[in-house]
Amino acid sequence: MATFSGFTEREIPLSVPRLRAEWEEFLRSRRLESIAAPECVAGLYDGDDRLAATASLVQSSSGFVLQGVAVSQDLEEGGLLPRLIQYLQGKAAELSGEARPNLLLYTKPEYAPKFRSLAFREVGYAPKAVLLESDRHGIDAYLRHLDKERRQGRNGVIVMNANPFTLGHHYLVEQAAAQVDNLYVIPVLDDTSGGFPYGLRRHAIEEGTKDLENVHVLRGSRYAVSAATFPTYFIKSVEERTDTHIALDLDIFTRHIAPALGATVRFVGSEPTDPLTARYNELMHKLLPKCGIEVREVSRCEVGDEPVSASRVRKLLAAKDVEAASTLLPKTTIAVLLGDKAEQALKAELDLDPKPGLVTPTSNGAHTDMDYSRMSTAIEALRPSFEAFARLQLTGRYSHEALVRLGLRAEEAMMTASGGVNTHRGAIFALGLMVSAVAARLAEMNGRTLVRPYIQRMAGEFRYAEGTHGTKARNKGGLRSALDMAQDGYTELFADWLPFYRSLPEKDPHRLHKTLLRIISTLDDTNIAHRGGIEALAKVKAEAKALLADFSANAYEQFCTDMTGRRLSPGGSADMLALTLLTDSLID
Repeated sequence: MATFSGFTEREIPLSVPRLRAEWEEFLRSRRLESIAAPECVAGLYDGDDRLAATASLVQSSSGFVLQGVAVSQDLEEGGLLPRLIQYLQGKAAELSGEARPNLLLYTKPEYAPKFRSLAFREVGYAPKAVLLESDRHGIDAYLRHLDKERRQGRNGVIVMNANPFTLGHHYLVEQAAAQVDNLYVIPVLDDTSGGFPYGLRRHAIEEGTKDLENVHVLRGSRYAVSAATFPTYFIKSVEERTDTHIALDLDIFTRHIAPALGATVRFVGSEPTDPLTARYNELMHKLLPKCGIEVREVSRCEVGDEPVSASRVRKLLAAKDVEAASTLLPKTTIAVLLGDKAEQALKAELDLDPKPGLVTPTSNGAHTDMDYSRMSTAIEALRPSFEAFARLQLTGRYSHEALVRLGLRAEEAMMTASGGVNTHRGAIFALGLMVSAVAARLAEMNGRTLVRPYIQRMAGEFRYAEGTHGTKARNKGGLRSALDMAQDGYTELFADWLPFYRSLPEKDPHRLHKTLLRIISTLDDTNIAHRGGIEALAKVKAEAKALLADFSANAYEQFCTDMTGRRLSPGGSADMLALTLLTDSLID
């Protein structure tokens, strides 16, 4: 809290109903709507503790945006605005770790001079809104990146969400690339349609366009105005909001992006269903030619008498109809998505807290050589390997030898990332087989609902490796090894663990804890047997079964503490939990 000339500056906690109502009423008095989900709301209060000015900080994947800037009418010339901005600059620095983060600001044109006087720079203009940024050199850094990518010739541009990259996107890029010397594809950084983060979308575009030599996938930027960052609270009409959003984006493109790339053509796909995109195309045809940029519209490709669309794919994936979704996707995207699903399953297992004897975000469990950071790094390093497992099947290049080579490369990547610690060897085998099996089913498109025959076929070509914990436990104690379960097609997974997980309410906060207990109670976890012997394994299985029958959070936490104290770690069970989550995400 700080005091300036009789005014007190402080954060407004919107969780307090009275303060939220006061803030919303203040915005309405200045003809503004309330801000959705601000990261921080600052207020200046006078000596009578009355709100005199406010501004909000909204965070997106591309950075911070100032919104809801309002000053009491009788104090507009009182110099309160700089204090609010300074306060939120500090908050943004605190949240981002940057000394002086670049803040974007959208405002009405008549208010732009006020912010220019505070060192904000105009980036884009539309009749109803102006985009400014606090760093006078902010956009210049991105333009330098574009300039380095610029090539001689007739250059075209596509700006796309690609959420995800479909056969329709590939068709658009292919058609456009045939019409220019160089085609630049720019993925939108912020996307509100959900599903896939920027890094994954860009990677899928890069993989999906490798067959087109003159296509260059560039870095996305916050200067492609998305619905994620563009506020509409100061524009009342829905139509005006839409047109202003589009006009701003196109102004930035024509003023900055196209000149930096030497682009004279912009390509778009036709839009038969979505009114917003159709309006975007309409305004593009109207505005860009005035700036010397030709607009070429490419007809949508169709599959099953319907236009291919990313929204259609997302709906199918949400319904776990991976087979139907795959008919709308390039093989490259399928591989990318399967690799991502495997990575997300491993992350979900690692993030589960507490766990018995296992590494969590807050504990190393029974391990002295592993921690959360090391395991997180290893998981990230494994995603390309899972993608490669899928690609091997999808491209028809599968052989047992090739699968083994990829598995060894995955282990090498894991060991390099973890500093020589075996964090996920069992997971590489189990999840690698599952990803490979799903990819094989998709490649054959034979309508099978289960992937077990594929797993059995691939696992049947492996032989028992001497000296592993699993082989020793199998030979000495008669336990089922990881290979035994795989050659059986993971009977327990499909008959027990997956149905059990799906039987629990999605809102159950202990859904994953209970599923882990179910797995521990039924699995011959050779990691436990290795650490504590056959007797310890039998005891742990019985304890997990009893705990599950009469579950309580306190009893579960005590079980976790006891397992850590006994230096027992159910690593095999953790792998099977990740396998259960992966299977759930891919198979209805």
